[in-house]
Amino acid sequence: MNISELQLQCNDIKSLNDFYYDVIGLVLNIESDNSFTVNVGKSNLTFTEDKNTNPYYHFAINIPQNQINEAIEWLKPKVN
Repeated sequence: MNISELQLQCNDIKSLNDFYYDVIGLVLNIESDNSFTVNVGKSNLTFTEDKNTNPYYHFAINIPQNQINEAIEWLKPKVN
């Protein structure tokens, strides 16, 4: 399955923006006061803030099998 666009709610837009853009370093496409969109491979991931919710999501970003070691080395300084 290929997901080209996914929109998720959150209750703290700044923390998520800091994580995906500043820590992980994903490309920021669109940003407003209550939402932002980043590129994840060929997909767009949009978070929209709603302070009245407390959603919990789990999703994974696929790493090609032959690039696992490179991905681990790339992540180490970002998540120490």
